[in-house]
Amino acid sequence: MQYIEIFKKAILLMRRLAALTLAAFMTFLSVLTLGIDALSAGKRHPEVSKVNVLLIGAAERSQGVTTDGKYYYFSSKWGLTKSELDGKTRVKSNPLAIPQQLKDDYGLAHIGGISYSKADNCIYAGLEDSKVWKYPVVAVYDADTLKFTGRYYILDNTRHTRGLPWVAIDNDNGLLIALDHSKNANELIFYDIADNMKYVKTVKLSETIKSIQGAEMYKGMLYAATNDRSEEHIKSIPSAARFQNISTAT
Repeated sequence: MQYIEIFKKAILLMRRLAALTLAAFMTFLSVLTLGIDALSAGKRHPEVSKVNVLLIGAAERSQGVTTDGKYYYFSSKWGLTKSELDGKTRVKSNPLAIPQQLKDDYGLAHIGGISYSKADNCIYAGLEDSKVWKYPVVAVYDADTLKFTGRYYILDNTRHTRGLPWVAIDNDNGLLIALDHSKNANELIFYDIADNMKYVKTVKLSETIKSIQGAEMYKGMLYAATNDRSEEHIKSIPSAARFQNISTAT
C-alpha cells in the first residue's frame, strides 16, 4: 500500500509539473508574440482590433479566413474551422476537410484561401495538388456544418499555371475570382458560379503582384493580402492591393 501511495503522489507531482511547464510555455509564446507585434507595429497599418491565437488554434487558422458577418471561417492545410466573431471561440470544426475521393483522384493535399458565398450559404475553397499544379480545384462546403457538399470544379490549368492558392467570391455579381500564378500574379480570372463555374473573363493587372495569399471583395474592390518581398525578409503583415472596376468582368 505504501508503494501505491508513493506512486499516486508521483503521478500527481508529474501532472502539476506538466501543467506548470505548459503554463510557462504559453506565457513565453504570448510574450514572444507581443514582442514581435511591438517591433512590427510601426510598419503596419493600424488595426481596428486584434486577437492572438496560439498552438492548435493558430494551426487551425494558418491558411485563409472569410466571414458571413455572423461568424469567421478559417482554413488550415487540411481543415476548416468556424468561430464566433471574437476569432477564438470555436463553433464547428472539420479537421480533415479534403474528401478522400479528391485525394485519390487528383492528389489534392492542401487547402488554401477560402471565401463565403451568400447565394448558397457555402464556403468555397481553393484546393491544390501541391507542387504538381495539374489540378486546380474549387471545393464547396456547407457553411453551417463545414461538410463537403459533393460539389467541386476543376479549373483550367493552362490559365492557373501554379495552383490555386485562394479564391474570392464577388457576391454582388455571382462571380468567383482567382489568379493566374501564385507567385507572380499578372491576371485575375473570373468564373460564373451559377453557370457551373463557367469561365467569364480575364482581367490584366496594371502591375505584377507577388505572392498573394488571399483576397476578399468589399464594396466593389478586391483586397488582397500579400507577402511583401521588397525587403530582405518576407513580412508577415498583409498589405491591401486594390483592383479597380473588377465587377465589370461580366
